[in-house]
Amino acid sequence: AAEGASATQYRVVAINQGSGARSEQMVSHVRETPHNLTLANMSYASVYRLQVFAVVDGYSEETGSNQVVVSPTGRATTTRLCYFDRTQANIQWEAPVSSLPAPSRFRISIRPSGCATYSWQPCSFDRFSQDVMLQGASTSTQAFLVNGLAQGRAVEFRVHSYNDATGLFDPVG
Repeated sequence: AAEGASATQYRVVAINQGSGARSEQMVSHVRETPHNLTLANMSYASVYRLQVFAVVDGYSEETGSNQVVVSPTGRATTTRLCYFDRTQANIQWEAPVSSLPAPSRFRISIRPSGCATYSWQPCSFDRFSQDVMLQGASTSTQAFLVNGLAQGRAVEFRVHSYNDATGLFDPVG
C-alpha cells in the first residue's frame, strides 16, 4: 500500500465463539462519515467476536482496537427523560419489541455529555448504575430513578438490554 493511503473500504468479520462459523461483509469508506452495518442471521444464544479490517490498495489490515464481543439482543427504545432535579433524573424506555426473548433486566449507562464524537463509546468518567430488573410485562414501559448525579454537569444516558442466554449486555444499547 502506498504510504499515507486511505482505506477504500472496511471488511467486518463476525465469528461465532461457539461454532467458529464466520461471516464477512464489506463496507464502503466515505471520509469523515460514520460507518454503519447491520449484521443479520445472528443467533440470540450465541456470542460473537467482531473484527474490523481496513482495505487499502487491495490489502487488508486490522484497524486499531477493533475487536468487540457481542451478543444479539433487542434494543430498548424511546428512551426519554421524565423528571430531573439537581442530583437525580427519572428516565423511561420501552422494552425491546422483537422475536427475541424479552430481557430480564437492563443496565443504565451514564457518561458526561458530548464526550464521544460517534455512537456510544466509553469515555472517562463513564460509569454504570445498578442493573434494573424488568418491571411488569415485557412490553410495558420501564423506568428508573438515577440518584447521585453531580450538580451542574450535563450527562447522557443509555439503556442496555441483557441477553439471558449469554449473560451479556448489548454493547451500545
